[in-house]
Amino acid sequence: MRSPRAAEPAPDELELFEAGDKRLYPVGVDAAGIFELSCLLERGAHVRGWEIFQLWEIRERRQLPDGHPVSGIRVVFLEQWMAESKKRPLLDIGAQVFYEDPPSGQRLEITT
Repeated sequence: MRSPRAAEPAPDELELFEAGDKRLYPVGVDAAGIFELSCLLERGAHVRGWEIFQLWEIRERRQLPDGHPVSGIRVVFLEQWMAESKKRPLLDIGAQVFYEDPPSGQRLEITT
């Protein structure tokens, strides 16, 4: 896995880099230390780049901004198409990607 470099937009790029509402919502940290987030997207919507970089920094530091330790990151999408369409940057930073599977009532992981 190749780590991205820290996000350091130029001053004239900052407004664009920080644009848009967040798409990832923290759920909590489980007993194993996995920081879980949920994501619900409309078609054509995207996880924001600044959110990806924030998660990468959390994973690299192994702690949340408040100092709470974490051992990993899990993002759970409501539907499979959402997870499939947004998995690449999340997998690239070392996050786990899951989606809810209504027929089985389980979460299924996407690994590639």
